Amino acid sequence: MSHPMRMNPSSAMIPELSSLPDFDTLLKNFPRAVSVDVGTYKVTTPKMPVLSVKNITTGLVVVMMDASVKAACVAHVLLPDSNFQQQGTAGAMPPPDASKMPAFFVNQAIPSLWKEMEAKKASPESTKVYIAGGSQLFTFGGGGGNPLNIGARNSIVARAELSKLGLRIDYNDIGGNRPRHLLFSLADDATYIFTRGGETKKI
Repeated sequence: MSHPMRMNPSSAMIPELSSLPDFDTLLKNFPRAVSVDVGTYKVTTPKMPVLSVKNITTGLVVVMMDASVKAACVAHVLLPDSNFQQQGTAGAMPPPDASKMPAFFVNQAIPSLWKEMEAKKASPESTKVYIAGGSQLFTFGGGGGNPLNIGARNSIVARAELSKLGLRIDYNDIGGNRPRHLLFSLADDATYIFTRGGETKKI
């Protein structure tokens, strides 16, 4: 049975959809959506209940949410670990300013996210983790072991870092060769992932 798109007038609730729209159309239903830039993370609040990330490619977006305490945070990371540059695979790119890009590296971003969640009384047992991105836009060969396959390495490091914290990945949308967009709404703890040229998924 199909339902027309409609909004709860009292909050930024997710519209009831039987056929989900493209990401730009979806965003129009969330005028309060705040963008999470690459290398940064944001924590949801009643005044900032919707977070969005556009053009996720080789980078990785990590969503942590604990519905029992209405807490969530979203990070848009770029590289797998802070030793990456020392391996000579990041070229001449200077080290990021940690004060401006605290989520630049997966191995630093995930502990920071969990610290924010713990401050809001989240627990590993009730926290869900979603990851999206890790596209391989160019073919280098060698799979996940190739240092140039940043997308695959981001996913591998994320799993390792989450495991250290006693967290598991509840849903992942990883790989491929197309950019993704993501939107998270605190109102009903729902996440949308849109793959360019594909469909919108609601988690």
